[in-house]
Amino acid sequence: MGGYDIFYIKYDSVKGQWQDPVNMGYPINTTDDDRYYYISKDGDWWYFSSARASGENLHDIYRIQPGTFERLNAMILLVGTVYVDEVESSALVKIMDDKTGDVLATLIADSTSGEFVYSLLPGRQYKISLLADGFSPKVEYVEVPELTEGVTRIEHRFDFYTMGFLKRRQDSMNLQAEIDAKVRLSEEDDAICIVEKERDQLSESEIEAGCRFRVQVGAYRNAGKIKYEFLRSIGDVEIKGYSEGITRYLMGQKFTNRQEAEVLRQKCVMAGQWDAWITVRR
Repeated sequence: MGGYDIFYIKYDSVKGQWQDPVNMGYPINTTDDDRYYYISKDGDWWYFSSARASGENLHDIYRIQPGTFERLNAMILLVGTVYVDEVESSALVKIMDDKTGDVLATLIADSTSGEFVYSLLPGRQYKISLLADGFSPKVEYVEVPELTEGVTRIEHRFDFYTMGFLKRRQDSMNLQAEIDAKVRLSEEDDAICIVEKERDQLSESEIEAGCRFRVQVGAYRNAGKIKYEFLRSIGDVEIKGYSEGITRYLMGQKFTNRQEAEVLRQKCVMAGQWDAWITVRR
């Protein structure tokens, strides 16, 4: 979950072997270092060391009463990345409970990776306020799905754009629209297959040419360090570069039926990629 975590492991006396280690979850583990687990002699208290509250990676000693392993607390790990004109950048980040308005944390996104990490509770909505140098404050909302136990990871991208960058991108999009209007189905060219969004099926000629409904989870001119590891439980992510200079991130599955692709898109949305969309490509 970030830094050191505490795990437990069970011994299967029938098979005579140890089972896989299991993360003990929140509130024992956090995005900071949590370690040096110790049980009191009478078993009434557990003690461990954690840097969760210092802000300077300094450790304090905490104690917690034993619970039941089968009733692990659930935790959502938000991994946010800040971009300015498609480049990872630093920003001041405030995370607030949308219902109460309470400020839960004030963080600084890393200036090199643009990343910040914070633990969220399931079944709640959070307000994320970001302030990047030279920009007005930006507010976005993250709605966290229900989760009964275990740990899941949500990756969210926060973008800032200058007017000059938007103008250049609009010019590029206009050019791309002209390219997309010309459907190229050549066997030698891995070109884009264009169909109307409303269509549920592909024609036989399009299928023969290799066109398929695909779920796209990202498209960037400057891809940088884009990470989609959190989607691997759903399927592999295919990275493809195209002649117009755009790098596209596509789920590996291919469909001839749009409804089947929509099922996969919804899974991506539930995993945290809210802006996943359906496209038609080879």
